[in-house]
Amino acid sequence: MQRTVRILKKPITSTILAIVCGFLVASVVLVVAGYNPAEAFGALFHGIFSKPKYISNVIIKATPITLTALSVAFAYKVGMFNIGAEGQYIVAAVASTIVGYLFNLPAILPVTR
Repeated sequence: MQRTVRILKKPITSTILAIVCGFLVASVVLVVAGYNPAEAFGALFHGIFSKPKYISNVIIKATPITLTALSVAFAYKVGMFNIGAEGQYIVAAVASTIVGYLFNLPAILPVTR
């Protein structure tokens, strides 16, 4: 019993539980909408993992969102409340685009799309 309680308190357990709950909710929504969840998730994973190019595309697009979430989590952990993460993300994207456009930096730095 004690071991089960320790496993449930680990951060990885809550992460896995959140992912499973997300897939369950998505499955219910897909069934209600009249789609097959297995086909939908199969197409999702095939689209992500079929080529290395697609995997890198997912990582490139997920990194800013992940870092934004990390900044909110960090602020919460140190006792601050941050409700401006979306605006900060947008301003940072605009500022980095302007810097990339205006300055003649080495090709590896201003990677913008």
